[in-house]
Amino acid sequence: PETTLVALDQAVSLLRIGGLISVLVYRGHAGALDEATAVTAWMDGLDRRYRVSCHDSPGPVLYLIRRES
Repeated sequence: PETTLVALDQAVSLLRIGGLISVLVYRGHAGALDEATAVTAWMDGLDRRYRVSCHDSPGPVLYLIRRES
């Protein structure tokens, strides 16, 4: 989870207004639950400049992050 969160921080810092980031979280590998939990917490901690949508499935989870302002 640590390297994933660093990568997310770096990606969101580059996002311009109107930009979109897609994040696909696979839950079928060793350590997947820890990573998925960390990513969910990270998404929940984004400020109001960003709109996050979550598309859950039995397999991976797709997050879309759009910068609004």
